Amino acid sequence: MCSKSAIIAFTKAHVAGNDFVIVCRRDLLAEVGTADLAQAICANKTGIGGDQLLVLGRCEDDVDRVTLAIWNPDGTRSPFCGNACIACAAFISEDHPDVSRLQVDIDDQSYFLQRLDGSGPGNGWALQLPPPEEAYNLDSRKSDFFVRNGTVHRVVLGSLPQEPELVNTALELSHEILAEEQTNVMFVSDIKGDRFAMRSWERGGTGLSLACASGAAAAAWVLHATGRVGPRSSAHCAGGVLHIHIDNQGIQIGGHAAITFTGKFFFDAMRTKRPC
Repeated sequence: MCSKSAIIAFTKAHVAGNDFVIVCRRDLLAEVGTADLAQAICANKTGIGGDQLLVLGRCEDDVDRVTLAIWNPDGTRSPFCGNACIACAAFISEDHPDVSRLQVDIDDQSYFLQRLDGSGPGNGWALQLPPPEEAYNLDSRKSDFFVRNGTVHRVVLGSLPQEPELVNTALELSHEILAEEQTNVMFVSDIKGDRFAMRSWERGGTGLSLACASGAAAAAWVLHATGRVGPRSSAHCAGGVLHIHIDNQGIQIGGHAAITFTGKFFFDAMRTKRPC
């Protein structure tokens, strides 16, 4: 069916600069195509602008459990995003300030978050992740790794390329491991004590982002496994800091979310990249 037009309420939020447009599923009309909406609303020049569109489903009888569908700017689905979960927790707590724990269901996988103690800017939440499903070294110098932890990352250790070389390098690296899909690419440098710098490049049309929680978790796992950092570390991203704790339960990653503004978006399917 061809999507028509609609006026859609949205909330803009970010975690360490990783920005999202949040809409509630109940506010979407059946004839609004979510892939087309993601392309339109995430566009920086003509839409609201954002790294991803988050479609949130509320459980009426259970305020501490939600469903989440994540859409990339190119209209494809994303299987997981750590900062998206943290942003949704902040969104829920705006209406329900007493909520301190939240379950986020993405397809058939559940993720759990707990509110932080209030220190730091914004609305702090910690996301619990299991150990990576897959993690292995790609070179003899232990400086290039593949990690699958809800989504897929390539973690590259070494000096940070400058833009636009950074983008070109990421595009090339993103196609080298998996035949059927791109990987995200995390560039890790300046490892000092238990802190490291990270620049993130994300697939799905996002490109360079200011932060990536699952990427930071993948990078911290690699650095800890190779003895470069301890079980507690911090990823210093272009947009802010994410804190990681690794133990025998998996990985906990903490970040502070901010709700930046709310509004209404006029969606006209005839102006999207994919005509009806």
